[in-house]
Amino acid sequence: MKVIVGIKTVPFKQADKLAVKLKDGNIELLHSSYSTTRFSFDYGWWSSHGYEKHVDQEDLDVANAMALSEQSEVFESIGTSMLSGVLAGESVVVMGYGISGSGKGKTLFGSEDLDDPMAYFNCPSPSSTCGLFPRLAYALFSQQRDGWKFSVQFYQIVVDIVRDLLSQSSKESLYRTGMKRDGDGFMTIEWVESIIVPTWDALRIVLRDACARKAVAPTQFSHNGARGHCVLI
Repeated sequence: MKVIVGIKTVPFKQADKLAVKLKDGNIELLHSSYSTTRFSFDYGWWSSHGYEKHVDQEDLDVANAMALSEQSEVFESIGTSMLSGVLAGESVVVMGYGISGSGKGKTLFGSEDLDDPMAYFNCPSPSSTCGLFPRLAYALFSQQRDGWKFSVQFYQIVVDIVRDLLSQSSKESLYRTGMKRDGDGFMTIEWVESIIVPTWDALRIVLRDACARKAVAPTQFSHNGARGHCVLI
């Protein structure tokens, strides 16, 4: 089993000091009182677009020296190897970790605003703002062969309640209900719906409807932050 860990910065929301310096997956904490200020990852992406308007003048030279990353670079760094793994029959898992508003959803999916024409589920092919998953899914469908079958499950865990995002009634139940380990060793929930999606267009329509069923609420970082952990299979 191979584990790859990357770190990606989020755009500034207000004037502030520069918190990190990134170079080739190595991160240095700036203006920090922690005893350890250097950490290493497989990849590091400086994606704080628009930093020029917000970063303190004393940190501007450091920020300017870091090359800005686009969503496509994340896919090129780790998405291509994920694609190869899936095509080779391997189980591939990607997880986003961070506080609310830290950019997990943007990195993995892109915009999920139903009214945004650039939202990943509104794009016939991945746009520049689309995240890792739509790029991976689109690439898989582009290489589809006779006999392949794609299915999707999508649910949200809010505290101890599971909400099936593919259910038209947004069916909910306690998280332990119907939970079991499948033949590949992954935990699954028997009662959540599984929908066959023959094409990328079919998948994005299903996921657009699913996103409309998410439990969301304003946070200090986001006006429509998801109120639970989402699992897409």
